[in-house]
Amino acid sequence: MKNTLLILAFMIGAGTFANAQNKKMQMKMQEKAMEQVTELNEALTSQGEEFALTAEQMDKIKEIEYNKFIGTRKINKNESLSDDESKEQKKALRKASRKEVNDILTKEQRKAWRASKD
Repeated sequence: MKNTLLILAFMIGAGTFANAQNKKMQMKMQEKAMEQVTELNEALTSQGEEFALTAEQMDKIKEIEYNKFIGTRKINKNESLSDDESKEQKKALRKASRKEVNDILTKEQRKAWRASKD
């Protein structure tokens, strides 16, 4: 009986710890996603304040960046992929994310973003 209780307590504790770790990782990825949004907005506003992201654009881009981090993490954890397959999947994920972000930006913002990279 004692052993059963100890095993049950251990399982509950391990589950709680894993859940806390997962939440911590999610928060970290959300912070990184916001950093990406901030960097983009700074690049845009370096070309003029009129190119700043709206709150709605920021929210959408943050979600795209967060999903990119989740996707990258899944690719990294997939041990069945070769290094080349992993690189190709990450490249495709980045390309798709960049397209989604470009679709959110206005034509003027896309031009400002390109100009900020020069």
